[in-house]
Amino acid sequence: MRKHLGVYTLRARGRDRHQQSPPAKQGLLFALPQNDVQEDDLDTLISPLEAIAAGMSSDSMRLAAAGQNLVNANTPAYKRDVVRAHAFPTMFESGIGHPVPARTALRPATDHSAGTLRQTGRALDVGIEGAGAYFEVQTEEGPAYTRRGDFTVDAEGRLCDHAGHPVLGQGGTLGPVGDAPAIDADGTLRSGGRVLGQIRLVSFEREDLLDRGAGSLYAAGRAVPQAEPGRARLRQQHLEVSNVDSAAEMVTLMETMRHFEASQKVVQGMDDMMERALRKLGEF
Repeated sequence: MRKHLGVYTLRARGRDRHQQSPPAKQGLLFALPQNDVQEDDLDTLISPLEAIAAGMSSDSMRLAAAGQNLVNANTPAYKRDVVRAHAFPTMFESGIGHPVPARTALRPATDHSAGTLRQTGRALDVGIEGAGAYFEVQTEEGPAYTRRGDFTVDAEGRLCDHAGHPVLGQGGTLGPVGDAPAIDADGTLRSGGRVLGQIRLVSFEREDLLDRGAGSLYAAGRAVPQAEPGRARLRQQHLEVSNVDSAAEMVTLMETMRHFEASQKVVQGMDDMMERALRKLGEF
């Protein structure tokens, strides 16, 4: 097959047949080249597949986030996973001089908005009013932060989180906690007529820089603690619920699955089209 000035010349059965090259149409995945195919043109031919693969990759991220959110919808103080795009200046700078793969434009993130407080009637359930503040607990890896306030008391009488990590006050651990403890709005802990200390609250300038750990725990990571926890107040016998909207997550899950399945069908169609094209080329 030869081409001259936009006309393809096909040699078949010893005769020349001329066919005007079709113009490229908007919306088609492939267009016939107007010049001889070069090695660099392979990237152009494969780019639709790369775009679809990037879309399926982002769909996979959204499916994983929605599934994780639905599993933890009833977990106290759970913060839902989301998929967000990188800031435009970051994408623009990284794209100068070379293309940026579409799959790198998205990143997993956490929605740190506060959940509502639900009354439980349990003395050791404590909710934080307002977003941005966290309880500080002591783990084997060092201090960690959580908004989950279903506290317990360990064998030594210390106030601990649900996983057994000691809750820290302004002067260290808090205890021994006896029967009928009272917790004021400012975090002051009383038990048996004695003041045991004040529950420490920590807030951060940028919550998005926190590193998510196991369960409801966060590590400081690159986030900088603020000297004052803001206007956060504590409410005893209340527990913060997750900020997951189960109905919205189900809608997201179904929409994303349908888009993923549609992308699969497009890939299959492109594969069939390429197979037919190669078979036709073999007949010349």
